[in-house]
Amino acid sequence: FPSHDIGRYRKSPHGKQMVKNWKHNRRALERKINSDSNLTIEQWERRLVDFDNQCGYCGETVDNLEQDHFIPITKGGELSINNVIPACRSCNASKSNKDFFEWYRKQPFYSKQREEFLLRILNYKGDMQFLSFF
Repeated sequence: FPSHDIGRYRKSPHGKQMVKNWKHNRRALERKINSDSNLTIEQWERRLVDFDNQCGYCGETVDNLEQDHFIPITKGGELSINNVIPACRSCNASKSNKDFFEWYRKQPFYSKQREEFLLRILNYKGDMQFLSFF
């Protein structure tokens, strides 16, 4: 690839996702934690549709939703469709690496209905996540 094509690729949706995956894997390696970075742009786009392009926590519609790790990377979470939800910058920064159940229920925008929806999307039953491998 000529260098100008690489720059254009990095700005594309696929390129941005590849850079995120690379950074995720690098940080995981530095911290000596599990790294299972396999989120594709198609999966991220599907996740955005699942949440109607709204923050998974507060429900706000913003232009630049971030990929939040439901289970933080520092606590064994992975960058995969099973662990990523869209979040506004405010919620993502506020949650940081906190446990969802402790953090979310203390928020002024807490909604039992939204919590149940979020857990259903992530395939939780009680406090256990049931993963499907296709």
